Amino acid sequence: MDAVLNTAFASDNLGDHIIYNALLNQFDLINPYQTGLLEMSSHDGIGRTSLKALKNVKRCFVTGGNSIPIKRVPWRRNILNVTTTDSLRFYKNIIFIGAGTENYPAHLALTAKPFLNHVLSCDYIHSTRDELSAKYLNKMGFQALNTGCPTTWKLNNHTGSFKKVKNAVCTINAGKAPEKSMGLIKLLTQEFENVFIWPQDTVDEIFVKKYFTNKDNVTTLHKSMAAYDNLLNNRKNNLVSVNLRLHGGIHALSKGIYSKIFYVDNRAKELLTDINYPVESFEGIQSLNFSDYRLKIKEANIKKFLEQF
Repeated sequence: MDAVLNTAFASDNLGDHIIYNALLNQFDLINPYQTGLLEMSSHDGIGRTSLKALKNVKRCFVTGGNSIPIKRVPWRRNILNVTTTDSLRFYKNIIFIGAGTENYPAHLALTAKPFLNHVLSCDYIHSTRDELSAKYLNKMGFQALNTGCPTTWKLNNHTGSFKKVKNAVCTINAGKAPEKSMGLIKLLTQEFENVFIWPQDTVDEIFVKKYFTNKDNVTTLHKSMAAYDNLLNNRKNNLVSVNLRLHGGIHALSKGIYSKIFYVDNRAKELLTDINYPVESFEGIQSLNFSDYRLKIKEANIKKFLEQF
């Protein structure tokens, strides 16, 4: 039996759900014999029933997220978000898929390597979302390939050609960048007739309700994938996507909608630069410029990763 440490379970960030749904679309290739799949929550930790079932697990996949513990691994809870005591039960059977690290320090924490040596598989190639994360794992003696995030795997040579439209949908990041979120929405209301805001988590939702309720040309969508998909599908030909959230932007892009993404931290910058996406900072932005692009997904690395199964 295979297991998945699902980073979308009990997650308030719908970006985690976008990543996990993209992985499920690939799982027939990863688990071709359908040997059963035990799904466990990384956010809530591993319950008694799952711990018992782990005795029959041969491989455990960790999907996306900031899953690679480059920084210090504390005793009570590591970056896989389960207690260290429980995670040690994953003896050399964890396989990363599109994983990254929470930060990019110059040096590895002393506690990271022995922890990873205990839990990571040495029999399989691991998949990372960016080149730096792959280099960290390779430096520690594991096999790792930069495949990019699974949300991008089917987007090779996908083009973005901007055309003037009346409507814009945006994702904000009120938790990490409230001032930039405010600035982006105000800028969009000046440049587009109708602005739709899709809150990706509860902090975004509260922020929008506080500052943009009853604004004439601003519509707040429900915090759900269904609401977002409904807008993207129904206004596909008259909509542009502008984002402070990485996966909200990629999801729009996967629907064939021109998408612009500003990075809030280095993680998004690394991933997007790797796939030839013209990402930029929102610092000092006074107006929006839309450049064309053609994505270059690392198909050879993705193929090599998937074929090993």
